[in-house]
Amino acid sequence: MPNLLDGDTVTFKSAAVASARVPGIFAPVGSDFVIGCDYMETRPDDFSVTGAPLVYRCDNRYTWLVGNLRGNVAALLVYGRSLKESHVAQIVSHFKPRWGAASPPPSPPPMLSPPPPKSQRGLPSDLMPDVAFFDAGDRASLSVDSKTGRVTAQRDIMASPQLPRPALAWSGDCRWDATAGGAVVLDGKSCFARLDEGRRLCDWDSGMLDGFTMVVVAQLGPSQQQRATLMSSLGNEIDIAIWHRKEKMLVWRPDQVLTRALLQRFTAPENENSTNPYDDDDMPDAGDLQAFAFRKMPSNAWTLDALVAKPLHQNGTARYYRGTPAAGASNGSSAGARKLFAGPAAYIQPPLGRDFALGCDFIKFEVPELVPDYGEDYNQAYERRCEVTSYLRGRLAAVLIYGRQLAASDVTRLVGHYRSIRWPVAAAPAASPAPSPPQPPVQTGAGLPAALGPDIGYFDAGAATASRLVVSEAGAATASSSGKPASGASAVRSLLDARHPQQQRLDWFGDCRYDSSAGGGSILLDGSSCYAQLSTDMCAQWQMMLNSDRKRHLNFSLVVVMHLDGSLSPPPPKPPLAPAIWNDGDLGVLDTGGMGILSYGMQDGGYYFFGGPSMHWTTKATYMTMDGATDYGDIDAPFNSLPVPRGVWSMEAITSKSVVTGPRRFDYEKGYAFYRGTSAQAAGNISLWRLNEHFNFPPPDGTELRVGCTWRDTDVNYDCKPGSHLRGWLSAVLVYGRTLSERELGQLHAHFSKRWAAAAAKGR
Repeated sequence: MPNLLDGDTVTFKSAAVASARVPGIFAPVGSDFVIGCDYMETRPDDFSVTGAPLVYRCDNRYTWLVGNLRGNVAALLVYGRSLKESHVAQIVSHFKPRWGAASPPPSPPPMLSPPPPKSQRGLPSDLMPDVAFFDAGDRASLSVDSKTGRVTAQRDIMASPQLPRPALAWSGDCRWDATAGGAVVLDGKSCFARLDEGRRLCDWDSGMLDGFTMVVVAQLGPSQQQRATLMSSLGNEIDIAIWHRKEKMLVWRPDQVLTRALLQRFTAPENENSTNPYDDDDMPDAGDLQAFAFRKMPSNAWTLDALVAKPLHQNGTARYYRGTPAAGASNGSSAGARKLFAGPAAYIQPPLGRDFALGCDFIKFEVPELVPDYGEDYNQAYERRCEVTSYLRGRLAAVLIYGRQLAASDVTRLVGHYRSIRWPVAAAPAASPAPSPPQPPVQTGAGLPAALGPDIGYFDAGAATASRLVVSEAGAATASSSGKPASGASAVRSLLDARHPQQQRLDWFGDCRYDSSAGGGSILLDGSSCYAQLSTDMCAQWQMMLNSDRKRHLNFSLVVVMHLDGSLSPPPPKPPLAPAIWNDGDLGVLDTGGMGILSYGMQDGGYYFFGGPSMHWTTKATYMTMDGATDYGDIDAPFNSLPVPRGVWSMEAITSKSVVTGPRRFDYEKGYAFYRGTSAQAAGNISLWRLNEHFNFPPPDGTELRVGCTWRDTDVNYDCKPGSHLRGWLSAVLVYGRTLSERELGQLHAHFSKRWAAAAAKGR
């Protein structure tokens, strides 16, 4: 292939024509030319490893940043010359007939996202926010103290029991009045709102890295404090040093958007020391980076302000719009939305939803005077509160947050909506809809007692929840007694959460079949290709169960019900089978030859300082891989376990706890335990085979969770470890955000024992 130094054209299904030459684009020369992914040469991080090979592969890591192409490629045309725009148009005309005649691709598994939202408060359905929608015009969405008249809480008007969304908790002297159809009045001294992090959606958690839009409909008061703030939220960037973490915050003020550290130092004036170099960060503005500035919001006037941004570290970009009640008046535009800024916004942060506040700048202060002695609780040296000069004074009518960048035309439509519906002077407050009737308790749907229903993950292939299965063709599948799929068996594509089917599922890959009889209903894994990956819209629930009380409580339970294929003799274990492995010098006795039960990520960094650790639970051991280098022995927390028995049904369980028992730093009650109950034991009888009272078990956070193999996320591999696929039947995966007692585990075993016995009576 010749060098195309004059330029090149690559044509896909849709074409975007740019007439200007773009600097920095290199011409393809035919070497390592790959379609559909970012193909690169990789090597391990550990340069001390001698003889480590260079590997050429698609980079599947960090899919939020790069990822692989997903779709259909019809043709690839490469020219040794620059094409004119007319030529590109001719190519598009040539392929258009083929596009219309092409048959649609197979339907993917059902999406977690709900159907297009219905119009609310008169807003068109295509403009309904996908992340959060708080509108004080909906009086029924507000909770007001009957004695004081203060607003105390506000729900998202699109929330429902089936699809919960975040709520706001209001503090201070916050009132409601009928201005502009309904608004919360902020006093400028004490009133602000915090987001209920327990209902945060995955769009919040991912930080909306592909772009986001935040819209505020407000009327500022006649005067404001020095650092009045509309909104603040934790961003996605973290600067990590050896002994501290500096989380970045997004701060939106009436005249600028800032990025700053969450943690700020605060020294009381009477204790300031001019000779102390660490006293220079005593003001909340210290270290702030201005992403961009714009014309200040007017006082005593209603405006709709929209921040549209694409975060990309120092290459972030943003647009800022403002609309007012009178078209063509103060905003200078008859269309209604005036663009006040468009350009680079270095280091602008996407809102994660954590430490999210309306009406003030919410800061985590470090108070040096309160830093305790060694061994005491260091959290006592922190104050998490609004900065006293940042309270906003005025009225807040609505807040809309989107996980995408709105076009200028959409912002104009929003302005038109509020101009016609909410801002007419004579408009009366919109009638509030009747409160929704109380919803019945959520049923587990699989016969489990309500007290034993998993709150985080409930994946059950039993007959009672068979409707949660998505198969590639209609009809239930069966398997032969040999464990091989029967003729006509349907491949399993997804298993929906029995409690949250619209929010969470396991997507299955490879040769995975449904067996309606084995164990009362299970998925047959072939031992060579079948595994599952978690897809969830419950990020907040996964992480909050682990990080409550500022990451100090790490209570959870994992339960897996399975039947390992007994037709093959298991390979001999690696001698000796050590009961515990305490350091890397003992890694030679770690038995890594087991089949994978669960692999899960701990990517939020809430448990470890460094790297992106992952935990692996196999049929023979548990161990952690650190810093993406599993292929090169970077292993932590290794333990050989009592191998899972073959040829019988088995309920495997891990419970973990870490509870604060006192004010000092090391006042904890920790521990984890491994339990097992098989079909050979009496119903309700389980065995405790490992107890550790000194540590809690490494917790999952809902990321990178796979079932049925040991997953490798390394410098050179992103796949199931060869030979680690589970061979047998898997009936249930249960994840609890609490530590199950031994009594509760016995009740679970009794429940599954009934299913096993009923299936055995029918020959399975």
